[in-house]
Amino acid sequence: MSSSALQPWWEDAVTSFDENYISPAYSIPSSAKTNHDLFGEYRNNDFDTDGNDWGEHIFIITCSMLAIGLIFFIVCPFIYMFCLSDRSNCCSKTKEKRIGGGGTHFLFWVFLVFSGIGIALSIFGFYSMGEDTMDLGNYSSDASFYLKQVQSTSSIVVGSAENLKTTITTEIGKIEACIGAVIFDENESFAELNNLISEVEALSLNQDIEDAIKNLDDVSESSKDNDSASITFNIAYGVLNFICFMGLALLAIAVTKSHLDPGEANPMQSCIRCTTLLLAFFLISISWLFLVSSTTGALVTGDFCQDPQQYTTEYFDNNEVVQFYATCEGSNTIMDAIILGEIYLFESAKLLSDSIESANVQPGDVCATVIDEARSKILTSGYSVKTSLDAAIGLAECETINSIYVDAVYNSLCDDVNRSLQFVMIGLLIYTVNFVICIFVWRLMVAQAEAEQPLIQRQINPHNSSAYMVRKTAASGAY
Repeated sequence: MSSSALQPWWEDAVTSFDENYISPAYSIPSSAKTNHDLFGEYRNNDFDTDGNDWGEHIFIITCSMLAIGLIFFIVCPFIYMFCLSDRSNCCSKTKEKRIGGGGTHFLFWVFLVFSGIGIALSIFGFYSMGEDTMDLGNYSSDASFYLKQVQSTSSIVVGSAENLKTTITTEIGKIEACIGAVIFDENESFAELNNLISEVEALSLNQDIEDAIKNLDDVSESSKDNDSASITFNIAYGVLNFICFMGLALLAIAVTKSHLDPGEANPMQSCIRCTTLLLAFFLISISWLFLVSSTTGALVTGDFCQDPQQYTTEYFDNNEVVQFYATCEGSNTIMDAIILGEIYLFESAKLLSDSIESANVQPGDVCATVIDEARSKILTSGYSVKTSLDAAIGLAECETINSIYVDAVYNSLCDDVNRSLQFVMIGLLIYTVNFVICIFVWRLMVAQAEAEQPLIQRQINPHNSSAYMVRKTAASGAY
């Protein structure tokens, strides 16, 4: 009996694998370079999570921005309550002009419009960053899926190999019973299959694969949580700013158009004023906090993206599996195990082929049918092992996961996320500065109204102007 009878499932065994795929060359995006250069003169911008200098410099910059914000929010109420009131000599010439005079009316609307532009840019940045983060999560989920498939396929290979051993034992036993002779050394032949099982089974227990899957799943879950939170935040942030802008605009119109006495404002106007100012203070506060956090994020991602391959492997604790799929260089431990499994299957098949050929049964012999049936079952069972190993090879190729890595890190993180952070930073900076100035200009218009009311009151009731001044002085502090 020719050994070619068993060749359909073992002669094509992959005993070596040379992958021609080369990971695409990385070019630092302009957005990453800009963020990397941010505060570059004042810090060590070489990404190093284990190094003290890099982390300390990021921390110092973050704390400095928070301190600036704290000083800002201590000084601003003082300016609003005292410097811009009619009792202060600050900006006295402007306060003496008619309501909206001295350019206050024009400047109010200019700064309000620029505040709106800042909000639009920041919300666009937040939205884009949410989309980019979601893409990162999806890519992480895809990479995790392929590694899980490698583990799953490894388990299938092990199961198929165990089934092959059972089939060989049963069918060879039938042949030996028919011909009355022992033709198969189970220990020798099964040694190769046991090696195959041991080698492939180790993949399902490989700690590097387990760690990589866990980290990738963590990134994926985190991005899903951030995506839903980002949508909620954008809606809430936009609505609250719209309400605040409308309230401030209504107050400006009330002061400049209706010439209402600010000391005797109606309850509705007082309610709008208090609500608007409190909401403005809240929005400016959280906007500054988001400006600080987005700046910190831009510094970190900009530094990371100067050499993402190196920093990715460091982030994953120099995981060998991650290192290979990020660079496509070095040893592929997964592929090596699978190829070794194919070699063991090939060696086992040759031993089995020689054993069946040694039966030396002539055509037409009663045992020929038994041998043909046994050969068919062994062929089917062995083919199952071979196809599972081939499937594992396809999953373990570097191109399979590296292409996902390139999309996730090179494109989504290093290009898109860095650009989105720039929109957030620029938008929030424009918003906070212009909105604070807008509120100050509105307060100047109120001071102009406070200065103008005594003149109007004397024109209406020249005998009661002193009583008005007492009321005005008591009420002006409310603004």
